[in-house]
Amino acid sequence: MARKKTEQMPAFPEDWGIPDWTSIKAYGDVSNWTDERWRWEFFRRRRDLREFFDNWAVESRQFECNAGLDVNEPGFLAYASGEFSGQGIDRFGYAGIPNPRISNQPKSSIKPVREMVYRFRFNRGDKSTSTIRSVIPPADGQPRTIHEVVLREQEVAIQFDLNEPLTPQLQRATEFLRAQQLRIHPKLLQPRKNRAMWLSYLRALDGRAGPSQKDPAKQAPWSELARVFYEDGTLEPREAEDGTMKPPLPQSAAGLHVQGEKLKANF
Repeated sequence: MARKKTEQMPAFPEDWGIPDWTSIKAYGDVSNWTDERWRWEFFRRRRDLREFFDNWAVESRQFECNAGLDVNEPGFLAYASGEFSGQGIDRFGYAGIPNPRISNQPKSSIKPVREMVYRFRFNRGDKSTSTIRSVIPPADGQPRTIHEVVLREQEVAIQFDLNEPLTPQLQRATEFLRAQQLRIHPKLLQPRKNRAMWLSYLRALDGRAGPSQKDPAKQAPWSELARVFYEDGTLEPREAEDGTMKPPLPQSAAGLHVQGEKLKANF
């Protein structure tokens, strides 16, 4: 996505804010991380997302949502424009891309577009409503019902009536969605998340992205990752042919890395 820079780029730090992979404690308390935070942690390690932010950060200073924010502050969002408009959504699923150097971003900044919904504030004692946030805000003077929702391939949109009972509407929607999914897949898709292993996957990604402890000029080998993970209990020992228990093979660490790459690509 090469393009001509129209402004001088800021001095972005080279440090991507990645913890020391050799220490579980370096990652802090991950027990309270939401799915959105986990998704962000995997996605901010993607090279293409990092390049996207650095490429568009300067031009994104003009947007109202970034008023008063520096490009290296939490909550600042980079947006592509012109012929590249919408690439943040298409490639990463974010309306705007936060700075990938910052782990702890505001919740609103790391919420994927697909999870943004209409939210309303109902004023007590008054029938009027006001929109707090919506992905597709109503056009001035136009009924909400005529809004166009842009759908990508194999996406559907279902309209609900808040003046009717919700249970039968949800049942009909569920039956419809099941039928549509079975039409294009041999079976209903099930979530394949193993949250207990996500931190191990992150550490494996960080370990291979960093230098070796023995030789900082080289990439950390699988054997080093396997040793560290075995010593801190991340990896279990293996049973040898003679029945004795031995440290895990380097391939065990490589397996964690493979799973991490999968979540980086499609959380």
